[in-house]
Amino acid sequence: MIIQTKSPARLALSYLFKIIGLSIFLFVVACGDNKQANNDSVDPINTNDPAKLIQRAIENQRIGAYDDAIEELEQALQIDPQNVTALIRVGVVYEEWEKRDEALNAYKKVLEVDPKNVDARFGLAAVYGKLVRNDLAVIELEKVAEDRGDDVQLNFKIAKEYWYLQDIPKTIEFYKKTIKLDPNHLQAHLNLISAYEKNTDWDKAFKQIMITKELAKKLQDEHAISIAEGKLPFIQGRLNLTKEELNRKMQPPFE
Repeated sequence: MIIQTKSPARLALSYLFKIIGLSIFLFVVACGDNKQANNDSVDPINTNDPAKLIQRAIENQRIGAYDDAIEELEQALQIDPQNVTALIRVGVVYEEWEKRDEALNAYKKVLEVDPKNVDARFGLAAVYGKLVRNDLAVIELEKVAEDRGDDVQLNFKIAKEYWYLQDIPKTIEFYKKTIKLDPNHLQAHLNLISAYEKNTDWDKAFKQIMITKELAKKLQDEHAISIAEGKLPFIQGRLNLTKEELNRKMQPPFE
């Protein structure tokens, strides 16, 4: 039996053809992947319909293409400068993009067109909160409350802003409003304990702990029960103390 072997030259040529074939295959696959990637991205749109431009901007925002989203919203506003939906979306995109000055300007433009726009007020409050301008945030939220004073979560938000400002009387006022609207608002009850504690109103803090514990048991919230019980010894230690005794406990040197 005779075994024929390829010469070194023919072997080298064979390997070369294999490499070329593999390169072509990888190129075709890469082109296919690029085509798929392009299909997944948002294609440019030519239209005079602001609604379509806004929708395309929302899609670009979703994938993080903020530049494109803003460009499309600006196109929509060139067509309709008072389009509130587009103006709001500009603020939302800039806020998500962490461009806070631009977001503030966008929300303010909305209010120039629609002074009662709730979304713009909430947007301003959110950005002011991130800028630690809680004094400005609470102004915007209270303007919303002029028409929506029975909104539970709005009152809760206002109470938190006042807490950040350490305006304790206002904090207590709005937590109590929250609880009046929703007696089962457990977080408002918990936060009210801290507000009374900050105000050194130990009797009310103690009563609020008892109320919170009962509500937490009813709602089967073990974490809230633990928080309330953790505050109890501190509050009990300050009940029925004279002013002098309390000052001695609250001021150094501590016993």
